[in-house]
Amino acid sequence: MLSPSANSAGPASGPVTGRVVAEAVRLHEERAGQPIDEPHAWREGHAALGGLEPRIVARAVATRLGTQVAQSLERLRGLAAGAALVAMVLALVSGMAAAGVVFGAAATESRGQLNIFWVLSSLLGLQTLLLLVWGLFMALPRSQGGVLGQALISATASLARRANRDGIHALTVVALLGWLARTGGARWAAGMFTHLLWAAFGVGALLMSVLALTFRQYDFVWGTTLLGEENFVALVAGMGALPAAIGLDVPDGALVSASRIGVESMPAGRRAWSTLLLAALLAYGIVPRLLLAGLCRWRLGSRLRTTGLELQAPGYQRLAPRLMPVSTALGVVDPAPVTALAAGAGDRRAVTRLGPVLLAWLALEDDCREPLERLADARVQVWGSVDDRRAQARLLSELPALAPLPAVVVVVSSLLRTPDRHAATLLAQVRAATPAPVWLALIGADRTGALGIDPAGRTRAWEAVAGRAGIDAVVVETAATAAHGRLEVLFSRLADEGSAGGD
Repeated sequence: MLSPSANSAGPASGPVTGRVVAEAVRLHEERAGQPIDEPHAWREGHAALGGLEPRIVARAVATRLGTQVAQSLERLRGLAAGAALVAMVLALVSGMAAAGVVFGAAATESRGQLNIFWVLSSLLGLQTLLLLVWGLFMALPRSQGGVLGQALISATASLARRANRDGIHALTVVALLGWLARTGGARWAAGMFTHLLWAAFGVGALLMSVLALTFRQYDFVWGTTLLGEENFVALVAGMGALPAAIGLDVPDGALVSASRIGVESMPAGRRAWSTLLLAALLAYGIVPRLLLAGLCRWRLGSRLRTTGLELQAPGYQRLAPRLMPVSTALGVVDPAPVTALAAGAGDRRAVTRLGPVLLAWLALEDDCREPLERLADARVQVWGSVDDRRAQARLLSELPALAPLPAVVVVVSSLLRTPDRHAATLLAQVRAATPAPVWLALIGADRTGALGIDPAGRTRAWEAVAGRAGIDAVVVETAATAAHGRLEVLFSRLADEGSAGGD
């Protein structure tokens, strides 16, 4: 199809190839309903540095299926290169044929006279019009990038399926086309091929023009019924400005006037007209197409390199708990300080005072944070994330001095994560830092099923940690009550506690 990455070290090298392999493995696993269970692949995924995406890629590449997909991608690139070469040869031959028809008609019907504007319109007019249309459509977000390029990509994909009828090649084609579509690279790939094919057409027309002008004699003329002579003089001057700027000899005003049909031709002007024709084919037909093909290639590479995997896809979410263990400790690994946990222990504190609800969260997924931030209003003071040590130190230092004192401090965490010693220590420290009751709110129960997590068992683990830290209440947003992070169960219980305290 194309060579989307500059990788040459092997079939699975390079970030783009790795992502396409990961997409193919994901498609296979989603169809099968379960992940590929190959221990060495899981080990490779765990050993990869970075976040979830590099681990997913490393694990996919290490599977037997990933190796086969990477090899299939290499063969697909070779097939695409061959198809593109054949298409460009055909485009070049088409350009030569078009120029041959134009010059042949002049030789047989006009006794060697060429209407210069008719020749230029025949060889440049259609593709210039299509170039303008392409530029207009590329401004639209849903543009497909060019009909010729789309046809070449579709033909290559169809040829790949027919040439290799096994499931691996079909899966590779689907994964690559899907990846191009998701990254927005499909339109730039189609644009690149479209411009290369038109450039090949222009090269063919230029070569045939050089041959015809070298071995036959033509007189260049022009004629008009409606327009004035000054219009043609200005048109030729405009077309010849670029060639003249690089020192080429192009027709001047006197030669243009002398070349009108019915005026005796000037043999000395044949070279100038020939130069204008060839320079126009090169400057307005070939060079712009090559420059735009380069631009499309750069945009394609940029899109493919900078667009990551869609980690929210179910297939990737299923892998997340095994590749990024949620039980990984966030703090130090030395024995837990007994004093830190004991400091929060004591009698349960009730919600008895008026004041805002102070909301902080620990180790939440990115898409869970924004709904919580939107809860900020007169009754909810959103503190934010306390994931890192600096944020935790700030919370612990400012909690005692808050005025008014919060009615309750709520620490939100996720049932997708296993409670660890660091979380237990932080909860105990928060409770020790404020006289207000401290509650733990657990969210994410609606996602546990997709990841194979037992919500009841995970809840019991968090409740045990909260009990050791002296937390006053644990509130669980179940799968049935979760509603876009609104913490409805939490606020319902707060209302009940407030009513009881008022009575």
